[in-house]
Amino acid sequence: MKNLLYLLALIFMVSSCEEKMVVIPEFEAIETGKVVFVEELTGVRCPNCPAGSERLKSIQTLYPDNVVVVAIHGIDLAKPLDESRYDFRNDDAADLEIFLKEWLGKPSAYFNRVRFEELGEIWGNPANGQWQGYIERELEKEQVIDLSMTKSYNQETRELEITIGALPLVDLNGEFKVTIMLTESGIVDAQDDQNSIILDYVHNHVLMDVITNFDGDAFANALVKNQPVAKTYVYTIPDDGSGLWNVENLEIAAFVANTEGESEEILQGAYSLLLD
Repeated sequence: MKNLLYLLALIFMVSSCEEKMVVIPEFEAIETGKVVFVEELTGVRCPNCPAGSERLKSIQTLYPDNVVVVAIHGIDLAKPLDESRYDFRNDDAADLEIFLKEWLGKPSAYFNRVRFEELGEIWGNPANGQWQGYIERELEKEQVIDLSMTKSYNQETRELEITIGALPLVDLNGEFKVTIMLTESGIVDAQDDQNSIILDYVHNHVLMDVITNFDGDAFANALVKNQPVAKTYVYTIPDDGSGLWNVENLEIAAFVANTEGESEEILQGAYSLLLD
């Protein structure tokens, strides 16, 4: 009997140690026309920021048509390193960093400028592992407007003419503002990364200038279903000889927000390469 019990125990132990296949569910992207606008507070002196930027890059791979990212080098941790060639700071970036407070540290990301209840007074979210979840929560919301971008660029004068058009899909009341930002990708320069300096780090979606006021321009007081609203701007791309403002790497990021009351919620974002 003892031998039988021992044998049964041995069989149980062997069977319980057998490797079992873990089935990982296949990723299913949310199908929507909604475009989420992500503002990332970052800086070249921020050792944790490369991980945040990489996280957003991976999310954009999952949602290439539904996520717009702007990297804001504002005030904290944004001063150039001794090894830096460029200074990514500008007045609009500084104003936006102040405007987007409160936040705990960098990197910190904002998703359609929505104040999620669980974050309390801290508007930005520093935990990049949660960023995809917040983006997907925004993608699951009803799309209320379509946003279009029409542009022309004169290579001789470096003059850009851009029109942002909004087509409401439902009737909306509020105080609507439009914001247009210029960003630049593919900039190779120094970056702190966990106490080591990466000299050839590639900076993407760096905020270069805001064509509108940094907090947006008046767009409409009401949006009526199927009645388009549009606004046109003319802007001259700087040519300061610094090595920045490479038109082949410039991007246009835009959004329309409802700023009525205490709201700053972005309804829809849009993105285009300058030369696309």
